[in-house]
Amino acid sequence: MDKQPDSLPYRSRLTLRNRFIVETMMDNVLAAPRLTNAGILFSVTVEFQQYQCLVPATTLSDLSHSKDPKLDLLDTYRAFQTKIEGVARRLIGAGIVGKPLVIGSGYFQ
Repeated sequence: MDKQPDSLPYRSRLTLRNRFIVETMMDNVLAAPRLTNAGILFSVTVEFQQYQCLVPATTLSDLSHSKDPKLDLLDTYRAFQTKIEGVARRLIGAGIVGKPLVIGSGYFQ
């Protein structure tokens, strides 16, 4: 990957983990939900610790059909953000791990 100058407000690094591209920043926290080839990458806080999560495009597609099939992936994430992040927090609280934690369709049924 390209080396970024140290003068930026943060430095990030893209890596491939479990077939998903993950952006790691200096503080290891994603600034905002981000669209990737695999879906939406986002962070949640559980007990003062940040966790990176990924909701795959197929899961978002399944969710959008239940509300509005015309929504794109980022709009679908925003429409279901509270539900998606709640599921992520419950999975983390239950000890489910992953880097990133992948939240599939089965968790929303």
